Amino acid sequence: MKQAGGTRHFGCRVVAMCVIAFFTPAALAADAGWYIGGSAGRSKVDVDEAQLDSLAPGSSITSHEKDTGLKVFGGYQFTKNLALEAAYIDFGGFNATQTVSTGTVQVKFEPRGWNIAGVAILPINQSFSLFGKLGALNWSLDYKCTTASGSFSCLSPSNRSASGTDLSFAAGLSYVITRQLNLRVEYERFKDVGDRNATRGTDNGKTGQSDIDLLGVGIQYRFF
Repeated sequence: MKQAGGTRHFGCRVVAMCVIAFFTPAALAADAGWYIGGSAGRSKVDVDEAQLDSLAPGSSITSHEKDTGLKVFGGYQFTKNLALEAAYIDFGGFNATQTVSTGTVQVKFEPRGWNIAGVAILPINQSFSLFGKLGALNWSLDYKCTTASGSFSCLSPSNRSASGTDLSFAAGLSYVITRQLNLRVEYERFKDVGDRNATRGTDNGKTGQSDIDLLGVGIQYRFF
């Protein structure tokens, strides 16, 4: 009987040691560490035609609202379900052409910025994971207006810039290629990039404001 009790106590000690070992930092570190990556994809804006119309009310406006966006990112994954990520994004360039009876001007918008976001990760199986992000984009926007034809000229200042910080969010799918290399597909939206006129029909030197969408494919390299 003494021997059986000793065996039970020994078994309990082994189980306890296993539980403690499982919850040690070394064990949790299996899902924790730094990562970096890059992606490219299609960026899209909704050109602020109200802003352009304020430059010349009644004009005809044609916009080119899609371009190629590039992103580099890095982050730290705390657990298998939670990470913090920072990224630099160049959204590309977007054009709008404005025509009146006396000529045409072309306006170009070039947004970019730093984004920081919390990442929630939901593993589906050993190969696929869903993830969502919520954060903020610290953006800057350059605006340049040039005369394309005729005597119609841009309102001064023809070169403008704006900056600010606004909401960003995203959803995506990750696929494990190797233990350290993942393929990511994600859709991101960045809210209210640019500054908007308070009153339609007045200019006030603003750049116009738009949400930006980015649908990208990228590679993530994990250092853990």
